[in-house]
Amino acid sequence: MAVLGIDVNYYHGNIDWVRIKNSGVKFAILRLGYTGYRNVKKKVLDPMFEIYYKNAKAVGLPIGVYYCSRAVTVEEGENEAKFVIEHLKDKQLEYPVYITVEDRYYQAKANKINLTNAIKSFCDILEENNYYVGIYTNWEWLNNKLEVSVLDKYDKWLAEYSNDFNCTYGMWQLANTGNIGGLTNVKLNYAYKNFPSIMAIKGLNGYLKSSINTNKKTRLKVISKIIKMITKIFNKFKKLVVARLYF
Repeated sequence: MAVLGIDVNYYHGNIDWVRIKNSGVKFAILRLGYTGYRNVKKKVLDPMFEIYYKNAKAVGLPIGVYYCSRAVTVEEGENEAKFVIEHLKDKQLEYPVYITVEDRYYQAKANKINLTNAIKSFCDILEENNYYVGIYTNWEWLNNKLEVSVLDKYDKWLAEYSNDFNCTYGMWQLANTGNIGGLTNVKLNYAYKNFPSIMAIKGLNGYLKSSINTNKKTRLKVISKIIKMITKIFNKFKKLVVARLYF
């Protein structure tokens, strides 16, 4: 079942997260940062990221993040990944960490194999650090600018503004002119996986798998004790019935 979400950045200004949640939005993907515009390659934290994270968490809205990449080499991909990890310290995400691949200054001109390797290096670093990583791009770039087979194992967030698009990926960005929860011209998305459960069960994105396993073991122990108690009571009852039959 698809659930509705939004993705936001600094340009959306102050957001009323209570209103967003009450409007039916089930998740938000926040821009963590970006690599500078035009010929600049400085990595920048979105000025509203920390505020959005804090306030969205405060109302219990599940969130993920995205980073606007300009990487065209393995080294650049790795450095962007390290920047993201640095700013996710002590945070928990219910949705993936996405790298956006749509830069028209460097990536659009890059060799297909080099660009693919750059994106893969970003994803590999995130996975090595126990994050669920995905790739955001559009249909044209996915099929013409990237080696899809090399990136097959990573989840996709696909931008395709068409009402009859049949999305087979984890997330679909269906519009960039949405009006919801007091926001105008906001991008709307459908998620097709239960990402919060994935993070919790697998212990990803800041969630601890060990604590989940401990809770599961505790529940199993309790169930086992209950079964033993019921079995003991049943055996006593059975002995009582048999005794009455003979006397």
